[in-house]
Amino acid sequence: MSLSAVCAEDLRHNEIFEGLSDCQLEWLIEHATCLELEKGGSVWTAGKPADAMFVVLQGRLQMYFDIAGQTLNIDSSWRNGVLGMLPFSRMTEFTGKTVATEPTRVLRIASRDFPDMLQQIPELGYRLVGILSDRIREGTRIAEQREKMMALGKLAAGLSHELNNPAAAVQRAADELSQRLQTSNALVARLAEHRLEPEQVRSIASLREMGQPGATDGQLSTLERSDREDELGDWLDEQGVEDAWMLAEAFIDAGIELTAVRDSCGCLPEAAVADALAWIGSGLAARQLLSQVSAASARISELVSSVKSYSHMDQNPDKAPADIHQGLDSTLTMMGHKLKNKEVQLQREYAQEMPAVSVQVSEINQVWTNLIDNAVDAMAPGGRLEIRTEHDGCSAFVRVIDNGSGISEEHQARIFDPFYTTKAVGEGTGLGLDIVQRIIVQHDGEITVESEPGRTAFSVRLPVGQG
Repeated sequence: MSLSAVCAEDLRHNEIFEGLSDCQLEWLIEHATCLELEKGGSVWTAGKPADAMFVVLQGRLQMYFDIAGQTLNIDSSWRNGVLGMLPFSRMTEFTGKTVATEPTRVLRIASRDFPDMLQQIPELGYRLVGILSDRIREGTRIAEQREKMMALGKLAAGLSHELNNPAAAVQRAADELSQRLQTSNALVARLAEHRLEPEQVRSIASLREMGQPGATDGQLSTLERSDREDELGDWLDEQGVEDAWMLAEAFIDAGIELTAVRDSCGCLPEAAVADALAWIGSGLAARQLLSQVSAASARISELVSSVKSYSHMDQNPDKAPADIHQGLDSTLTMMGHKLKNKEVQLQREYAQEMPAVSVQVSEINQVWTNLIDNAVDAMAPGGRLEIRTEHDGCSAFVRVIDNGSGISEEHQARIFDPFYTTKAVGEGTGLGLDIVQRIIVQHDGEITVESEPGRTAFSVRLPVGQG
């Protein structure tokens, strides 16, 4: 970086200085410094005191920010671009860094000269206030977008785990089912060799159809189930059945007991009993595998439905009457992996007949994501998370309660401030609760917090009504 001379003509063709008098331009030339940057040069780095405003006269500056361990390409400033400290700004130090992507000339005006500059060139002050307002709006937009992307990243990571489990279950069951079908074909051929009568075939077929996967789930104690499996296993072993104990377990699981097996097989030739029972067991195993495929597929459908509900896909992005409980449930489903990893005890206490609330669904779901995510982070493994809802006819209330360490009074007073965070460096940006509050206010609602050691409750109020 080097210094160079600048003339009134260099400034006159720049939008920010357009229409200024010769005297005003001369004042700027006298008090400003012109910097010559080669490609890769920088006018500031993060952490340096914010002590100057920079105007790009020629070339291009690229701005980068290090956020949560990632370097993000935020914006580019071409000719006329104004960067750095502005009059009336509260900036105290520079964030991120600027890099010239080509040879660039930049006018530097020190902040100590701002009072004189505004007095000498009042119209420049008005223009800079407009730029500052645009910067605040753009900064807010970027912050909100970034928070959404961070939330989406967390949910996507958890969702990939949630989808992987049932998808893997489907694959395993399909592979095993293929093997079972091949085994079943061989067993049918062996049964045919016994030349069974039609009535004998109907007897063992009815036993095969009698069994239903999981028929005894929750109906037998561990001791009762063990006794029945032992009794049936001993009898099957006497009949020369291979893997008698595994077959006994499958029969009892399907609700088939020793009496029914004896009755169905009593009419068979002794030589056919073992093959008949193996054929029945093969059918029960296939049905069990199909049940697993059905359950896993239903889980995948549930997750896909939750994604669609959470993101409000295929629906109008404007406010519309929505089911608050559906939004909460979709968010909890999306965050299921994080809840399970931390062994969170989830308790839902939903109001009956909750009226619809007019909301922008994806934004409100972002509120639930932030509040639930913060609550889980605040708790030790095995903590308790409560989601409560109620209404009074005019407003709907949602409370997210955790039994974590709590928030001190000092922090409670500031947790909704932009960029304020109680998390360790690199773990939080301090934008989550600021954006949560902004979304709630945009929905004509309010959010409050009550906290003490062992209990923190965030309460959200939203007006009931049609959009």
